[in-house]
Amino acid sequence: MLMSDTSFRPFSFEELRQIIGANRLELLGRRPSDLRRYLAWKAKTVAEHGSVAEFIRKERLAWPATPPEGAAYLDSRGEWPRSALTAADVRILLNDFAYGVAEGIVHVVVWSRHRIPLEDAPAGQAVVDISAAARARIDAYVAETFTRPLGLRPEQVLWFKNWAQLQSVGALEHFHVLLDRPAASQALVDVVRDDTDVVAKLRALGFAVPAGVS
Repeated sequence: MLMSDTSFRPFSFEELRQIIGANRLELLGRRPSDLRRYLAWKAKTVAEHGSVAEFIRKERLAWPATPPEGAAYLDSRGEWPRSALTAADVRILLNDFAYGVAEGIVHVVVWSRHRIPLEDAPAGQAVVDISAAARARIDAYVAETFTRPLGLRPEQVLWFKNWAQLQSVGALEHFHVLLDRPAASQALVDVVRDDTDVVAKLRALGFAVPAGVS
């Protein structure tokens, strides 16, 4: 039985840093009310679209069922092509069912058409991490896309990719970005421009987005 929201303590940014740093991603979770809302939404979405991945691909990402040449949704686990992590490859959206984070933290999902290369690991290994080369490339992407444009310090930005066992949408590649107290500015709206109703969603999260920001 799920606990109530009153007994749930949101994750602080420092707690998130420790969990991600220790790769204890299984400790992350949603507020009980958000989890119930997600499970109800998931059941309805699967009934109407066949899967959550199909809904996200079609309705949230607006990607065709057959990917364009050189932009495969599911490709080999080898070297990343040059087109990976470019504007044509990714979509940046607010997480509609964010983890139970403290107020002032923005949870963003970066969806990619290309699979992120993983470490070589024995068959059946429970936890397989991102390869070192891929991690370095995502580090650079996150700094260029989020940290610098938003005027944040490096310690205000975290990212992680769930292991396969923890993913709720494993058919579409993605990783998570957490922003600690970014300014409610045009720059923040622009970062998640791929989403819809961004200003309204940020205001619902408690951000006082000024008039004139769109």
